[in-house]
Amino acid sequence: MPRRCDGYVRRDAITDATLETYRCVHGDAGITKEDIFFATYALLHHPEYRSRYEADLKKALPRIPLVSGFADYARIGRQLADIHVNYERVEPHPQVCEQWSALTPDDPWRRYKVEKLRWGGTARQRDLTTLVYNDYLTFTGIPVAANDYMVGGRSPLEWMIDRYRVTIDKKSQIRNDPNDWCREHDNPSYVADLVPRLVTVSMATQDLIATLPKLAIIDVP
Repeated sequence: MPRRCDGYVRRDAITDATLETYRCVHGDAGITKEDIFFATYALLHHPEYRSRYEADLKKALPRIPLVSGFADYARIGRQLADIHVNYERVEPHPQVCEQWSALTPDDPWRRYKVEKLRWGGTARQRDLTTLVYNDYLTFTGIPVAANDYMVGGRSPLEWMIDRYRVTIDKKSQIRNDPNDWCREHDNPSYVADLVPRLVTVSMATQDLIATLPKLAIIDVP
C-alpha cells in the first residue's frame, strides 16, 4: 500500500505475496519489505552469489534465491546501503595522507583546482597507493586493497579518476568542469575530500562483505 514520506508517495516494489513467502520460509512475522530490500542488497554483494550467477548477472535480471541467515543479510545490507548512500559524510580513511608541494598557493580555489587525477608511478607500472590530485596535492598511504572492491568493473577511486576531470565534448564543445560544481556549492575541497572518504567506503564495504553468512540457498517447493 502506498505510504507518504516527506511529502512524497512511497510505493514498495516488493509484492505482498513475496513478503508472505519470506515470513513463512523464515518463520518470522516481523519481517518487513524494507528488510527484504536490504537483505537483497547484501546478497547482491555476496562473492559466492556473484560467482555462481555470474553469467546471468551479465545478461539478465538477477535471480534472487531465498537464503539462510536472513536477519544477518538484512542487518549487513542496511550497513552497506548507509555507507554507499552517505559516502560524502563517512570518516576519511586514517591511512590516507595529504602531501602538499612547497609551492602550494594560499588561494583555496587554485590549491584544489582539479584537471585530471592520476595514479602515481608510471603508465606501465601504476602505484595504487598514491593518487596525484594536481600539481600541488598528492594523496599517499592508500591501501592497495581499496581497489579490490569494484562497481561495474572499477573501484570507487577509478570511477573518480574517470569522472572528476575537465572534458570538452567533441560535437557540442560543451565543457564539463567539476570545479564549477565546487564553486556552485562554495566548497573548493569537495573533490579532494572525496578521496580518503571513498577509501573508507571501499575498505568498510569489504569488511562487511566478509561477515556475510555462507551462501545457503533454501529450496522452496
